[in-house]
Amino acid sequence: MPETTSRPIETAAPHAKAASEPNPQPKPLDSRDAVRVVGEIEQLATSEIAEDQFFRQWLEKTSQPTGAVASAVWMLDVGDRIGLLSDRNLNAVGLTGDRSAMQRNLLILGAVLKTGEPVVHVPGETGSLELPSDHVVLLVPLRLNDRVVGVAEHFLSTDSPEVHRLEHLQFLEESAAYAGRYLAWRDETNSPDRQIGFWSEFERIVGNLHRSLDPQDVALTAANDGRNLLNCDRVSIAVKRGVRTEIVAVSGQARVKRRSNLIRAMRQLAKPIVRAGQPMTYVGNTEGLPPSLLKPLTNFVKESRSRMVRLVPLMEPTPLMESDRQKDKRRYRPRKCFGVLIIERTSEGWLTPPKLRQSEMLADHLGTALHNARTHHRIFMLPVWKFLGRMWQAFHGRIVWQTLMVF
Repeated sequence: MPETTSRPIETAAPHAKAASEPNPQPKPLDSRDAVRVVGEIEQLATSEIAEDQFFRQWLEKTSQPTGAVASAVWMLDVGDRIGLLSDRNLNAVGLTGDRSAMQRNLLILGAVLKTGEPVVHVPGETGSLELPSDHVVLLVPLRLNDRVVGVAEHFLSTDSPEVHRLEHLQFLEESAAYAGRYLAWRDETNSPDRQIGFWSEFERIVGNLHRSLDPQDVALTAANDGRNLLNCDRVSIAVKRGVRTEIVAVSGQARVKRRSNLIRAMRQLAKPIVRAGQPMTYVGNTEGLPPSLLKPLTNFVKESRSRMVRLVPLMEPTPLMESDRQKDKRRYRPRKCFGVLIIERTSEGWLTPPKLRQSEMLADHLGTALHNARTHHRIFMLPVWKFLGRMWQAFHGRIVWQTLMVF
């Protein structure tokens, strides 16, 4: 039987809440309501809020469609002891202040932690297993990657039909999957080993970006290495050349197929981002997007079948040394956008907050390296100047030959 932590269960606030709210009644799961709630939880999973606040809102959102009398989230601590992280109206099922009921509840929680399988417990149908209360209990494991680290528990009225219980259990499983996503990116952020691994890889990529003054080499390096760094399915680079916006690099491709429908749709999508100079993220919902983006985004998603699209503008860097006059000009003139970093995921429709920040960091370094390479590449008669430079280098230190060349 798992041990309990020393975190107390607060009873005053739930009692007051129970007195003012009627007990929810069993009801069938409304599909539209469930889709809405799952969407809200998906958005909540990408927000940077504390763990206890996340699961408090998670319980509030999941309890409404299921009509749960009470609900709770139990988590393992660093010592693998289970404790209550968040609850909703838990006193209504008699767990607060009843040590015997709490022990019976820990038994069924421990079974889920061990098997990792969701389960429905119905009073009178559990054999020798004693339930903590006279309620139907839905238990769903919470996973951190492949490891079960907690259990979500919902208490339903015994009046709920069996078919409704199975629908509610399936809904909780889907909601728990997004909770697992939240736990995964939080663990990634707090893991020293993963942070060291990221910064080592990021330092290597930044070094490669600034190693070449060929714009094509810089773009290909960013696309191929950026895909692994950001853990996405495809990274592409779009740049503005004159009045045209062109796709110059796509991860996994040595040459861009400019006539393909995908590249054409990608080019049309990048144009408004270059004009606006503002980032954009699409995760399946087009609400709030400007009208100029709706049509090109719809066409691109149709061609690429991407579930997540992140567009980050590439900005010209500011000079290291500026005069007061240049500083005044820059104050009233925003930095110019000359390209777009396009990030796609087809397997999952989301990008974690750390990856969002990392994409902006990569775009910042890519913008500097690519701008410098483009500036170097635009030097008039660059091949001729390079040839003359190599010839002069060959005669470096040879006074006789230099004197003959002068005369």
